Amino acid sequence: MKRLCLILTMTFIVVFLSSCRKEKRRICKLYDSPVGFSIGTIKSSISISLLPKVTYKYNYEVNGISYNEKEKEYGIGQNDPTMIGKQFVVVYELSDPSNSDLNTDFIIKENSDFIEFLNVYTSTNPPPPDFPNNCK
Repeated sequence: MKRLCLILTMTFIVVFLSSCRKEKRRICKLYDSPVGFSIGTIKSSISISLLPKVTYKYNYEVNGISYNEKEKEYGIGQNDPTMIGKQFVVVYELSDPSNSDLNTDFIIKENSDFIEFLNVYTSTNPPPPDFPNNCK
């Protein structure tokens, strides 16, 4: 029985770490490609108590088309109900606007926040989220 628990625990850890790496690669690749920016609003969050991650559902608009996407946040204590309704910068791939990242480093409290963001990052991409070891 102990051996089965150990095997299940190890399997869970491997799957979790693999999922984290896959999402990190996707986001790092996104920030290295030509991107556009929009404002995303968090609509809901889903968290399973046994998993150290939360999935935020958010929406944003690009060229009059609405997109509904998910943002995974990893780490213990990530589920924050006060995030619902808040707005952040969405970085999306120009060739595929559904490939996006809700960048929670850049909160949008009023329109001037987004204009200020665009003034800083129109000619260069913003930095990707602060991953351990960055995007290397």
